Amino acid sequence: MKQYLEGHGMYMDKRLLKKPEHASLRQVVDAIINSTDSSALKSDSIQRLNKRVQSAETYDEATVLGTILPCIIRSDRTLSHSKVRVEELGLSDILLATDEDFEESGMDFVFDQKLTRNFMPNLYLDTVFKEDAAKAQQEYLGIKCPKPDRVYGLSRNAYARPSHCVARSSTLDLMEVVPTLHHPFYLIESESSNGNTGTAEFQASCGGATIVHAARLLLEQTGQNDQEEADGIDQRTFIFSTTLDSSFIKFWVHFAVLESIGQTQQKRVTYHMEHLRSVHFLVGEGNLAILRRICYNILDWGVRGRDAMLRQRCSDIWRFEDAWVAEKACQSEVSAAKREQEARDRRPQFNAAKLRKMALQPHITGEAQNNGNVFIDARSL
Repeated sequence: MKQYLEGHGMYMDKRLLKKPEHASLRQVVDAIINSTDSSALKSDSIQRLNKRVQSAETYDEATVLGTILPCIIRSDRTLSHSKVRVEELGLSDILLATDEDFEESGMDFVFDQKLTRNFMPNLYLDTVFKEDAAKAQQEYLGIKCPKPDRVYGLSRNAYARPSHCVARSSTLDLMEVVPTLHHPFYLIESESSNGNTGTAEFQASCGGATIVHAARLLLEQTGQNDQEEADGIDQRTFIFSTTLDSSFIKFWVHFAVLESIGQTQQKRVTYHMEHLRSVHFLVGEGNLAILRRICYNILDWGVRGRDAMLRQRCSDIWRFEDAWVAEKACQSEVSAAKREQEARDRRPQFNAAKLRKMALQPHITGEAQNNGNVFIDARSL
């Protein structure tokens, strides 16, 4: 499976961020996950989590996601009071906001939802074989449209489309690649203790690549071209993920890399999933505190850290869509007028002189003579 994904430009843990030339993204990511200590678990939370872990008869997926994970990521979590500024790292919009509910700030999440469309990268995306390729992946390799256990993003109301703006359906599909969510930034995949953790990592790789790819397609379709980064990494579209089992939690980052291939310098995009940190949450209270802090820092970044960037991005998207639709409407009106003129040009022209002559000297049909009436026979015109 891993080898097959690499053949289609998706790579897992190639230690790319450990290379000096890719230090920029690594610094940005480290600043996000290590930004503050204010999200540490309190003693009562640690006791509650330990009690649930010890009382669990089996560590199946339902237990991990339904019992253990809610102790780590509480639904009533509030945003941090502290502020983290990393302008020097190229992510000037990381500002963690004041005490405010995650959900009130626009965050939302979904459980076990298949992505709206299969935007998972493959070599045939730009050819007529893309549908056949996706079908073959599913039938012969079991690679289906990703269906993450949990995905965090923003609600539809966040940076909503202005009421006067008309957008293409393809743009709206890309905006909502995860059902009911916009701008997804964090996904979670779990496997039971009897399962294979590698399977969770494989699923996270497919889901992360799909979300990053869809984000890139959205920017490309709405006129926001690639920014020429020195290291080739697209820092506009990276997201995070977590894979977990009954004892270990791993944190990952997903991103796209632009490469120039051969003498022609043809552009090639590859999608990467790089390991950031592992936490054994059954050993030591310190690990539990680290775990809670990293999870909340990612959520804080997803909700507030991207605010300025997403406001500008959505403004550009809706402006482009409005202009695109208006231009097409204008082109449609011009085409309609042209078709009408062509139809008018093909219409038979009456001979005005002949019409006047026939009107003065009408052809009288036999029936008309019998009735004493005079008619112009239209067939003679």
